[in-house]
Amino acid sequence: MAAGSRPQDDPNPRRLRRGAKQYLKSFLSFKPINVPLVSLLSHLPKAERFYRLPVKRAEVFCRVEGRTFVMLDPCGCCIAREMFWGQGERVKPEDRTALEVFFRLARAADVVLDIGANTGLFSLVAAAANPAAEIHAFEILPKAFLALFHNFCRNNILHRSHCHLRGIGQAESLLTMPRPRPGDPLSTTCSSLTRFASGVRVQFLSLDSLARLLPPARRVLVKIDVEGTENDIFAQGREFLARFGPDLVCEILPGISKVEEIEPVLQGLSYRLFNIQPGGLSEASRLLPHPDYHDWLFTRKSDEEFNRLSIR
Repeated sequence: MAAGSRPQDDPNPRRLRRGAKQYLKSFLSFKPINVPLVSLLSHLPKAERFYRLPVKRAEVFCRVEGRTFVMLDPCGCCIAREMFWGQGERVKPEDRTALEVFFRLARAADVVLDIGANTGLFSLVAAAANPAAEIHAFEILPKAFLALFHNFCRNNILHRSHCHLRGIGQAESLLTMPRPRPGDPLSTTCSSLTRFASGVRVQFLSLDSLARLLPPARRVLVKIDVEGTENDIFAQGREFLARFGPDLVCEILPGISKVEEIEPVLQGLSYRLFNIQPGGLSEASRLLPHPDYHDWLFTRKSDEEFNRLSIR
């Protein structure tokens, strides 16, 4: 990370880990070393166990439910890297299930909001699932935003997709994020709680503010991955949720996500809660963070609607 861009007052211990691992990754990314090493390891049994190893290639082909798309830079992007080692799929079975559920929900959606898009995996899955869907991807880290834009260009979906260097949470708040610089790691764990001394100022909008931009009859699907600040989205999103009743695929982190603020909003709007696990969806009466499976589906769909979408 560049000088002057050091994070301050960050309560999430998962964020921005650096040190010896980063230097090792840089060494293993050196092309004369990386190309033969990756070629050798990729032919070994259970090659997916090397999913953290950088891959010095331009792009990787990915697939969900028989549809394919491309992610760029598996050396710099950890999601593209994982897709390479997983032979086009996520490595963990619960992550594969989350993408499959999202894919099937996207087929029936008019609008998809990808909040905390990073390099755009869920947006690309939605675009592959539904050529008619309008996609809006929101990302606050400038370097990830640039990678997101390039992934949209490579997959030729910019005519129906929108990249926003914006956050969704507390309306009109501003956050300073690091300027994109060559060689800096591409983080997957920045949120509105992360503080940097200098950089690019990024504006936040409320989820409710987006309600005024969409016709009331639109079917909406939302993905939320904001590293423990989901409560800010729900606090200023009641109008949006009541108006559209969207399906939400949302990450909930044990000990970090403020479920005591999120759960009453969902209960008040009659949402059903499903933890996404390797074998499928597990319905829950309470929003209790799972120690291993962090993705949840919040929906007002009935079992009959699930069956029509081949979910569960």
